[in-house]
Amino acid sequence: MRMLLCPIDTPGFSYPTVAVGKAVADAGHHVLQLCPLRGVRGAGLHVVDPSSGPFAIEQWFEEKPVNQQYALTLAAIDQYQPDVILTSMLAMGPLLAAQASRVPAAVMGLMSYVWPADEHLATSPPAGYGANRALRHRECQALLAQAARWVGNDTLNSSPGRDPLLGEAFLLRTSRHLEPFAERLPSHVHAIGPARWEPQEPRSSAETLRMLQWLDEAPLDVPVLYAQLGRVFRKGDVWAPLLDIASNCDVRIVVDISRSDSHQPPLPDNMRAACLTTSDALIRRATTVLTTGGSSATLSALVHGRPLILVPTGGEQRVTAEVCRRWQVAVEWPERPSQLFTELQDPNHPLRVNARGIAGILNARAGMADPVVILDGLSKSQAAHLTTA
Repeated sequence: MRMLLCPIDTPGFSYPTVAVGKAVADAGHHVLQLCPLRGVRGAGLHVVDPSSGPFAIEQWFEEKPVNQQYALTLAAIDQYQPDVILTSMLAMGPLLAAQASRVPAAVMGLMSYVWPADEHLATSPPAGYGANRALRHRECQALLAQAARWVGNDTLNSSPGRDPLLGEAFLLRTSRHLEPFAERLPSHVHAIGPARWEPQEPRSSAETLRMLQWLDEAPLDVPVLYAQLGRVFRKGDVWAPLLDIASNCDVRIVVDISRSDSHQPPLPDNMRAACLTTSDALIRRATTVLTTGGSSATLSALVHGRPLILVPTGGEQRVTAEVCRRWQVAVEWPERPSQLFTELQDPNHPLRVNARGIAGILNARAGMADPVVILDGLSKSQAAHLTTA
């Protein structure tokens, strides 16, 4: 099998895609990476186009970058003849190029399915399932249709009953046991486990090492809070809970701002912020994790059995918060963050106990055999189709 990776260039999308790509390569298949990815060093994958690609998250739905994505992917398909493409949500160009070239595409999703699992749930969502899932789905379909017009592909189609947003396989970073209404998802939506990867090259983890050294300077009994702040969609001061905890607790706080677009206030001495490309070692050191609801940080916290304080502001962050509330591992926008943080230091706190249980379920799916089988199956179905065409 020959596979081409074309993810959106931000760790939340590129790291899990690389995780799957490396697993496919380790299984003896040939994996190509379309463009360089920020923060992705040491993955050992061949990069097709050495120039910086148009996959930056900041411009994911702009006409020129989408057209460039489309053209680059078409050229790579023509030159390398991949059997399957692995792309990510928001990467419109590769999805459309795969369709135009009749190459099966798999799409890397998030830690939960952000759209309605079926039509009934779209029209009559139960309490706690998120009434805006259907609206988000319609908006995404409209955006894909607009992108198709930009690239001149006015025949955007999918098989009857199939959603073009999903490609031929849609991969969720979870366990089927944890996904709400998993039994009602489309048949080509697959739960593949956490799909976690981080760069191991020393330059990538230098800032993380500096943070760990700073934490080592504190007494052993001082708890650590790790925070990862993402995009702020709507109103919400994501720094306020952190400052409350820093001011009222004996704690050291590490904040990853590599994905953040919010204004950083002056920080007290027991809080440090930096752009981090690796976080796993810091999360292992932390007793509690605060995030805006990004899939990668939330999954990393749960894989290590850490309870969560969530400060979602919109987008898919709301779905993450909804799922974590369902699992009873998180509190969303607590009224008294410092009081909650203090309570969470009890090893028998219900959120901490539940997080350890979820860790067991996720770690049971930490292997990467499933996505390899799924992608190999796509490539073989494509070969069979070409043979009989």
